[in-house]
Amino acid sequence: MNHTTSQAPRHQRMVIITSIIAAVLGLTMATPDILTQFWIALAPIALFGIAHGGIDPWLMNRLARIRRSTLLLWLGTYAALAGAFIGIVILQPELALVLFLLLSIWHFGRSDAPFQGFRRGSPAVWLSGSIPIIGPMFGHPGQTGQLFAWLIGADAHVVAEAVALIGPMLMLGWAAGFFILWRRSEGSGNPAGFVELLALAGAMILLPPIIAFTFYFCAVHSTRHFLEILATSGSTSGTREGWSFLFRRAAPATLLAIALGIIAWWFLGSDRNLPDMTADAVRVLFWGLAALTVPHVMVVERWWAPKQANAGIR
Repeated sequence: MNHTTSQAPRHQRMVIITSIIAAVLGLTMATPDILTQFWIALAPIALFGIAHGGIDPWLMNRLARIRRSTLLLWLGTYAALAGAFIGIVILQPELALVLFLLLSIWHFGRSDAPFQGFRRGSPAVWLSGSIPIIGPMFGHPGQTGQLFAWLIGADAHVVAEAVALIGPMLMLGWAAGFFILWRRSEGSGNPAGFVELLALAGAMILLPPIIAFTFYFCAVHSTRHFLEILATSGSTSGTREGWSFLFRRAAPATLLAIALGIIAWWFLGSDRNLPDMTADAVRVLFWGLAALTVPHVMVVERWWAPKQANAGIR
């Protein structure tokens, strides 16, 4: 189902403009080390990025009523999926990383598609969803490799070399896919979608990897998630009231996720020095996001299903 929102064209213009600005900044500014990037990115990810998943309990409550099930069942399934993924992280972190990246590509792309003027079944889903992953691998393989190495507990030099080898091949495949899709879509009347893909690609390649992820996760993906919830929930007037309502509904789960993250971080690194504790914080943040992504995708896909259509956002 291809949902639309009246805010999509305006937000798309903002994404194109800010992506171009971000790409210029990435090209001209000095690249901070990955730990510095983490501290810069922490607040926006915690307060806005995590909040876009913090609305899930409210969505599950709505879905439980629509589908005549119970909220407890939804919450239990949500927790079980997150717990199962954490088990994979503990037992097979390499597999967990691959699964997380693939699921993120699919979810990001399906979220972006209606805002870019593409169908959710279009190959553009993969082009859009993959660029936040492929761009940093191609543009900053060393730092991206270091981040991956921290997550899976591997040697950073070895992983960086692998990323430096794989990144250009994936970027070449992305460019080929973009060219093929553009040629097949000539005359479709959707040039803005392709302009956005190019602008985002420039930003994702040129920005430092964690800054690039933060820009995409907060300014593009999370914002569009909220906009679509407002649209599919029946909000037809000015969005200030709707945004305020959604953030209030997202606050409890968001604060709970942040609190659990702080507890996990302190438990892992309370007896270590600051650089090592920061590395632990990076692991907690990204593996926490990964664990929550699995059930979050389940909820969002159900919300997009035809049976979710209903009036009013309250």
